[in-house]
Amino acid sequence: MGTATIMDLLKRRPLNACCFPRTPRDRITFLIFLGGGPFLIWYELFHVRPRIDHDPDLLWHHLVATAFIFVGVYTNLYKMVSTDISTGFLSKRDVGDKSKPGDRYCDICKRRTPVRTHHCKLCNVCILKRDHHCWFAGYCVGYGNQRYYVMAIAYCWIAGFYAQAYYIEFVKAVLGSSLWQLGSLLAPHVPFMLGYYTAYEFVIAALTSIGIFLQIVLTWLLQIQLVQIVGGQTRHERAKNITKYNLGLVANVREVFGDRWYLVWLSAFIPSRLPGDGVHFVEAEKTKIK
Repeated sequence: MGTATIMDLLKRRPLNACCFPRTPRDRITFLIFLGGGPFLIWYELFHVRPRIDHDPDLLWHHLVATAFIFVGVYTNLYKMVSTDISTGFLSKRDVGDKSKPGDRYCDICKRRTPVRTHHCKLCNVCILKRDHHCWFAGYCVGYGNQRYYVMAIAYCWIAGFYAQAYYIEFVKAVLGSSLWQLGSLLAPHVPFMLGYYTAYEFVIAALTSIGIFLQIVLTWLLQIQLVQIVGGQTRHERAKNITKYNLGLVANVREVFGDRWYLVWLSAFIPSRLPGDGVHFVEAEKTKIK
């Protein structure tokens, strides 16, 4: 099967049960993620903004910025979970008749799988160039959808900083700005139990603490992806110190984001063809020999 055919299959995959998480844990985190964005928008625009910002002209700036970020997060999430990155559409001819170095046999799927492919117990399928199972999408990240995962995380990261920067004056007005009061965000239930916080102040402090924690998590997730992209590695390959697929920064970026890598941040629907097919991968050592 040629590269174009595989890419067409990846794009044409119809929505089915695989788009909704299979396990109860994944379904809970997926629904929290779906509802978290709309709640944050309501909270920032209709609860926080009226108390610190009374300029109607600024409202339109916030609405435009919020809409762009919101669309970026959820369209990339949609593209991520609706792209088939499993080996289900591959025939024996696509994989090849003879075993090659790196190929493996999956005892669960009962078939030989290409190099860099691993079986996900949660998705219950073999994933092309599998990186990891994403907890908030309930779906794996691998060949064909890593672009959307990285961009969704990046948009969430931007949204977090934007919200925190906009939110800080509100927090100071409600909780105060002393070191003790700001330090109480590490454990907001303690001053509440001791009677220093009202129920309303406790809710604001708790939401602030959750926001800071999520921003740290997003920074960690984004850092992991950036390091792996620069090194041309998946999470498994980084753990095993496998570097043979590192073709250099530009080639590594194109392998994840495609030939139009410089435009993918604008929209999840901008086509950007990947250089490979998810089955065969160029190795740096062989490139140097040639």
